[in-house]
Formats: sequence, structure tokens, C-alpha cells
Amino acid sequence: MNLSKLASEVKLVLEKVESIRAEEAQEELIEETKSKSMSLERRRSLMNGHQKIIEGIISKTNALEKEWKEAL
Repeated sequence: MNLSKLASEVKLVLEKVESIRAEEAQEELIEETKSKSMSLERRRSLMNGHQKIIEGIISKTNALEKEWKEAL
């Protein structure tokens, strides 16, 4: 095997390794993005639940305030 053929094969192997590494990095980024997205969805869900609770408290507070004003 001559040196130029060997160098050519080594170059092909290195390009393949680089391609595989790029694919793996992209897959890791996709997984990380999915994880962050799921985390944001959980937070959004919790915030929506908290908002409903707060709206209920405000509604009850307004009703009590109205009753107190009428009682006075």
C-alpha cells in the first residue's frame, strides 16, 4: 500500500469520525432542547394552576368586600 492511498483512507476515516461526532452533538442538543421544553411546559402548567388559585382568592375577596360594604 502506498503512502498516498493510506493518507487518503486516513482522511476518509477522519471525515467519517467528524461526521459522527457532529451527528452525536446534534442529537445531544435535540435531547437537551426537548428536556428544557418539557421543563418549561411543567412550569407553565404550574403557573396556570397558581393563576387559577389566585383568581379564585381575588373573586372571594371581592365578594367578601362587597358583603362588608353592604353590611356597613
